[in-house]
Amino acid sequence: MEILTTHSTKSNKRVLHVALAGTLALALGACGGEQATPSAASSSITAVTTTPTPTSPTTPTPPPTTTPPPTATVSAELIAALNASLDDERKAEATYVAVMDKFGPVAPFSNIIEAERKHAAMVIDLFEDRKLDVPANSWLGQGKAEETLVANCVVGITAEEENIEMYDRLIATLSPDDEDVKQVFLALQAASRDKHLPAFKQCAGVI
Repeated sequence: MEILTTHSTKSNKRVLHVALAGTLALALGACGGEQATPSAASSSITAVTTTPTPTSPTTPTPPPTTTPPPTATVSAELIAALNASLDDERKAEATYVAVMDKFGPVAPFSNIIEAERKHAAMVIDLFEDRKLDVPANSWLGQGKAEETLVANCVVGITAEEENIEMYDRLIATLSPDDEDVKQVFLALQAASRDKHLPAFKQCAGVI
């Protein structure tokens, strides 16, 4: 009987140990499962994707032009200078047209008149660059010719000398911002001084 009791006691301890071990395993399993399982709040988070907003195509910026842009205001002095220059070039053209109407396409008028037309076009470009209205040509059909070719060449000498002096005065009124106008005026003055004036002097027998 004593042996059986001892054996029974040992068996009961083994059962108790197994039970405790099982309970402990369940407890540890429960702890591990709680850590491994995400919370309800976490499981409710959904991924949010953003769709990029379409952008309108950009318009390329045009390259700068070589011509200076028009200024907000153009000085009265510059307008007066442009008007005077254009009027004088047109007057010379009208005068030389009248001479050729009387004597035919004779030199030096037939050559110089083409230069005068180009000069007027250069001044008109200066008006247009600044968005200024180009004055009407009041010299159309108003030119006058002298009775002889030599007399007309003398008139040409006087006209070219006055033209040279005029550009000296006009250039003196320009501002540093009017450099393009100054360069055109200098070119027109040089043509009168170096080409037209010598041609008329030769025609008149002065040289």
